[in-house]
Amino acid sequence: MGTLAGKDLVSAQKTGDNAVSWPVRKKAISADSSSRWAGAISRETNDQIALAQRSQITYRNELVSTIATMERKLAVKVGKTAKVQVGNRTITVPGYHDRDEHWRKRQRLQILKGELARVKADMAAGKLHIVRGGKPSSSWAEPRCRRPDG
Repeated sequence: MGTLAGKDLVSAQKTGDNAVSWPVRKKAISADSSSRWAGAISRETNDQIALAQRSQITYRNELVSTIATMERKLAVKVGKTAKVQVGNRTITVPGYHDRDEHWRKRQRLQILKGELARVKADMAAGKLHIVRGGKPSSSWAEPRCRRPDG
């Protein structure tokens, strides 16, 4: 069943519109399994895609918000505060504590802007990053610290 689910996920991402492609995908899966399993697999695929789309939008919004906050703080001199108009309200924005922190945040801002550009390009292209679950590797399944017995 896992192979069928993987193939369905690939075909759903290629076709794009799940509402239109769902009956076609379900019929293709039904050729290799029962109709009940085909419906369950195709529904799960649609749920995975919907979750990935919501997560992508949330991530983009978080990046936009973080970038806006960092730009406001970087506009203030080191160690000072300033009143800034945000929407229809005025807020007090503290600057960063020292030059080193200011420099590190400026570097981080450039990284976040690059990430935002990548996310926007993925969204424009309709590209989603979906990883199917599975059994964890043995290194993750074992506890990190072991207590000595007795």
